Amino acid sequence: MDNVKTPKYYIDKILKDIDFCINNLNDVTIEEFNEDEVLSSAISFKFVQISENVKKLPNNIYDIYPNVPWMKISGLRNRIVHDYGSIQLDIIYDTVKNNLPDLKIEIEKIIKE
Repeated sequence: MDNVKTPKYYIDKILKDIDFCINNLNDVTIEEFNEDEVLSSAISFKFVQISENVKKLPNNIYDIYPNVPWMKISGLRNRIVHDYGSIQLDIIYDTVKNNLPDLKIEIEKIIKE
């Protein structure tokens, strides 16, 4: 069985993780998010996964799609991984609510092209 993973494979995984985050915070308040350790951990993990899959994309994709905040994705991952326990959940919550819907649109453009 051939287990070659194409850029589309990683893009699909990124979209799936974005959807997970958006859907699971849809009706959740910041207070509920801060109190729900399971949810906040799951969303944080998904951000790490998104970043890890971004790293597996071909390098030229960053130049072809400059509207995607590639460096910010990596930066948030680094904050989560290296500052875990002191990461401000408000930043993660705000990112899901205010940035992931736009990121999803930009990532979907990649698939269409």
